[in-house]
Amino acid sequence: SGLSLYFADITDRKTSETELARTNRRLTALIENTSQAVYLKDCEGRYRFVNEAAAELFGLEPEEVVGKRDEDLFDVGSAARIRRIDEQILEDEAADSHETTRFIDGDEHVFLSNKYPYYDEDGDIVGIMGIDREVTERKRRQRALERSRQRLQSLFKKLPDAIVIHDADGNVIDVNDQTIDDLGYTRGELLSMNVTDFEVGVAPEELRETWAEMNVGDRDKGQGRYRRKDGSTFPVEVWVDKTRIGGEEQFIALSRDVTARVQREKELRRKNDRLDEFAGIVAHDLRNPLSIAQGRMTIAAAQVEGGGGVSDDLRVAQKALGRMEDIISDTLVLARRGDAVESPEPIPVAEIVGRCWNMVETGDASLVVVDKCTIEGDPDRLRHVFENLLRNAVEHGGAGVTVRVGRAGEATLYVEDDGPGIPSKRRENDFEPGRTSREEGTGFGLAIVERIAEAHDWEVTLTEAEGGGARFEFTGVEILS
Repeated sequence: SGLSLYFADITDRKTSETELARTNRRLTALIENTSQAVYLKDCEGRYRFVNEAAAELFGLEPEEVVGKRDEDLFDVGSAARIRRIDEQILEDEAADSHETTRFIDGDEHVFLSNKYPYYDEDGDIVGIMGIDREVTERKRRQRALERSRQRLQSLFKKLPDAIVIHDADGNVIDVNDQTIDDLGYTRGELLSMNVTDFEVGVAPEELRETWAEMNVGDRDKGQGRYRRKDGSTFPVEVWVDKTRIGGEEQFIALSRDVTARVQREKELRRKNDRLDEFAGIVAHDLRNPLSIAQGRMTIAAAQVEGGGGVSDDLRVAQKALGRMEDIISDTLVLARRGDAVESPEPIPVAEIVGRCWNMVETGDASLVVVDKCTIEGDPDRLRHVFENLLRNAVEHGGAGVTVRVGRAGEATLYVEDDGPGIPSKRRENDFEPGRTSREEGTGFGLAIVERIAEAHDWEVTLTEAEGGGARFEFTGVEILS
């Protein structure tokens, strides 16, 4: 008998084993380094393998999880739901993907769970392989966004102003409840309409031109007129914002029915017209006999003085007639200076205050214009304001009083003096017509100041200057420079 030797080339097998080992190492590295939870469970629900990410969910090491069941790791309800899904997978031998909420130590966790049947070498199912991706934070953000969306939707629907969302062509995309109430259409009818179907105060081509010129984030404000379903119309004030919703450029138009305001303004204009007419009639009817009386009084005074007689009574009468003339003039100013300023002009403060100072008997008083700024206003009416305030300061400030005019902040102008000031108890009432502390005063000066300030949409307040004198502050002033 002899010795037989056989040689087999196992190069391919060794290569395959090497490649398999390399692949296994790659898979192991992938499983251990992924942020997703990867695990294997047997058919009884015991964990046979978990990666680091899965174990960290429970605050355990992987080897501490192996051998445990879901009942050991989750609350009772979560464990029962997991078990039902696992049993279905084992029974159907089919993969399952779903979103699930589980509680670990009382804390909510949301997962996107993917599970597959796990087979042995013989093709028999021996358990379940799972890959879970935690989406808890994303879910919380989604819920927060949904709550915010619901709040905004509720606000959108219940806002007392009408809101219309439309595209660049004016096609209505959405409306709130107030729009339905204002226009009388149903929601369905409005969603099939174009803005130009009910906006009749502005030409359609003008509307589209305005929308086309707007950029995202821009706001446009204007006046319009809406037409109801019954054909009646009403005035509106409209604010339009261009925005991007869902990636598309859209417009949000908020409109307010200003019928009541327009009626109030119309009534106010009517009353002002009547007041102006009345003031003119009174002034005319008073000035004619007043002029005659003044003329006669001048002649009589000259005759008495020429004859050497006593003329004190005549001088008092002349003074009274002069005061009547002042009252008539101030009444006319008060009646005719309250209309809103519609065409304001740039006015250098130093220039107008200087001219007004020259119109006042200043004596030894001095004027300091602290800030040579420029404001917007009606020059003629503001002349009355500064003349009244400068005269008031000189007459009440005492000998050597200094009057200062300047700005305080972005929209405040002041006129103050260093005189004795005005007692705090009197300040609130000093703007009332007819109030004066001087026998020869008319009491209309500060009332005129307040009326003209209101016509400029300013607010005037009387307070105490730092030096103790009177300080008049005008807020809401448009200061250009």
